Amino acid sequence: WRKRGAGWGTSGSWSVTAGGGGTFVGASSLGTSSWAMYNSSGATTEAIRDFGALAVGHVFYAEMDNGGVSSGKSVGMTLRNSSGQDMMEFYFSGGSSYYTHNRSEGAVATTVPYTTDGLEITVTIASSTTYSLSVKIKGGSTYGPFTGTFINSGSISRVRFFNYQAGSGSSYDLFFNNIKTGPSVTAPLYDDSA
Repeated sequence: WRKRGAGWGTSGSWSVTAGGGGTFVGASSLGTSSWAMYNSSGATTEAIRDFGALAVGHVFYAEMDNGGVSSGKSVGMTLRNSSGQDMMEFYFSGGSSYYTHNRSEGAVATTVPYTTDGLEITVTIASSTTYSLSVKIKGGSTYGPFTGTFINSGSISRVRFFNYQAGSGSSYDLFFNNIKTGPSVTAPLYDDSA
């Protein structure tokens, strides 16, 4: 599930929990090869990967493409510290009109409307306790920045993508790809793709 290992934690690999679904590599709006997961019932399907801790001014960038999401279920991304504590989340809950941004101040709806066109997500570390989030719909509008305070203390050094019972069938799959971390999206320290 990876091309590059250098800089991505001790093993450089993904830690995958199938839960009530599974994972694969497939085509999406993000390209001919993207990491993907499906889940229609049972425990959450998730993929976790470590990377070098982000310093102030650094960015985390990833592309995400969700399909349908059943009411009350969710798909998205969590950034964590080295202890595995959540720092911030960006996700879509089925039945909502907009994606949700979760931070220390609580979970709130963004102005990013539901889409199956794919998203370009950029999180910028503003200070040791705060960050900004910008989201671009592929081929469309950019939303944000949305700002927040981290849920816990520490530096971001882990990402978790998850699919919590989005639904049955390929139209409910979650895809993600083109991860970059470092000083900027155009000059990352580490990057990888499916």
